[in-house]
Amino acid sequence: MALTSSSKEGQHEKDMPSSPPITPTRSLRSPTTNSLAEKMVQKAGHPSTAFLYGVVAGTSMLSLILLALYLCSTGHGWEELKMQKLLWWDAWYLGRISEQDVAELPIGCLDFHLNSFARGERHISADDNERSVTNSTVRPTVADQEAHASSNIIFLHFNTKLSTFRYLCSVESAARMNTKHSISIHAENVMDFETKLQGWRSAVGPKIAGRVNVKPLEYDAYFADTPLEKWWKSGSYNNSYWVGQNLGNAYRLAAVYKEGGTYLDMDIISLNSLGAAGRYVAREQIDVINNAALSFPKGDALLWAIMEEFVAGWNGYLWANNGPYAVTRTFQKKCQKSVYHLGLVPTQPPTPKNKTTQHLRRQSSPSYLPQPTPTRSMNHLLPRARKPAFGLSHADYTDPSILHDHPYCADMNVLRPSRFYPIHYSRRSNLTNDWTLSCGKLQAMKRESLGLHWWHKMVADDELLHRESLLGRVMRTQCPGVVDAYGLRALGIE
Repeated sequence: MALTSSSKEGQHEKDMPSSPPITPTRSLRSPTTNSLAEKMVQKAGHPSTAFLYGVVAGTSMLSLILLALYLCSTGHGWEELKMQKLLWWDAWYLGRISEQDVAELPIGCLDFHLNSFARGERHISADDNERSVTNSTVRPTVADQEAHASSNIIFLHFNTKLSTFRYLCSVESAARMNTKHSISIHAENVMDFETKLQGWRSAVGPKIAGRVNVKPLEYDAYFADTPLEKWWKSGSYNNSYWVGQNLGNAYRLAAVYKEGGTYLDMDIISLNSLGAAGRYVAREQIDVINNAALSFPKGDALLWAIMEEFVAGWNGYLWANNGPYAVTRTFQKKCQKSVYHLGLVPTQPPTPKNKTTQHLRRQSSPSYLPQPTPTRSMNHLLPRARKPAFGLSHADYTDPSILHDHPYCADMNVLRPSRFYPIHYSRRSNLTNDWTLSCGKLQAMKRESLGLHWWHKMVADDELLHRESLLGRVMRTQCPGVVDAYGLRALGIE
């Protein structure tokens, strides 16, 4: 209803100073029914532009303060916030999170569900508790680590046939998480491997498939002019229960030494980018460095020392002696100050006291390993009893002042177990359990793990995984190309 003005009101308007006109469509209301806001507007007039800007700025500042308090209280950082690319309501609207998921899953599981769609590269660098002792006081930045990192990722497949498509998940995830890296697969049977790769190459397209190259294993070429050459030519590698496994232990060292780059076992699924981790090895547990993941530049002197230790301590009848324990022994002998600093001090003798052929990690060999019966005594092949080298005994570290590091130990990262072995082999059942039972672990893996070692020896090729198992969930998330090309059944997922 339009407002009418009496002559008295008209005279009153003439006597008042200029003020904003009354909105024509506004209805008459009794002064007693005016709201507080209306009274304030009547008293102060319409708010100025500066006042409105002030309100907006104040609200924004309050939001930033509340956001900072949230990040401090939850332990998340700005990088973590940037990774959350999909908002809750957006994910629900697009159908990526169902109403049933929102109603039934714990908060941690929903957070992982959202984060699994964030495909950007996340760069993880070593912290102070993972760095060797060095004379440099300048902490390397992520850019420094990436500048010195090789853009080559090496896989090794020493079986005559590709026994499981699960290995392709490791290849695809490495390519997806490291968009600037080339992937080299050294295979025993190149033709069989390439045949199995054809469907996958079509599924992922040239941007990923074009960076994956399969090449033949060349023992003579890679062992030549290294400490492994004499060991190889003498045929000593045949004195072993696990010939292929130990050849693989040696070959990875030679390949990284001659090419430079990062070696990964084929049962490691990449979860984040490797570029910022620098020059590294990774612990499997507090006092053991595993050799399933390692990264060195071409011609690295420490890698040469590891090959020397491999030959000097060779024993083909002790499981892990020529793999994880060869790397661990090298550090304990050559990088004593760093071993003390990092807590890698040995807790047990490096070889069993009774010299029997037993698994060093357990009192007896696990059932999943072959158990051949020797036709004659193997005692002549076991190392002679001798005093362990300095650095291999816990007693050697009682006086830190006498410890020393070789120059090649500087600027070396010894990554903590969660980087590649977030699920220890003794808890491998977590891999096959429902993923919703380990949401906290999955969130931690996405935040700080470079890869997930899933212990192929302990998850058989013919063992079916439930699609909602932890390992099944990670495979479906990290290697969609393999799923598209061959289906879940090819991955052993039902």
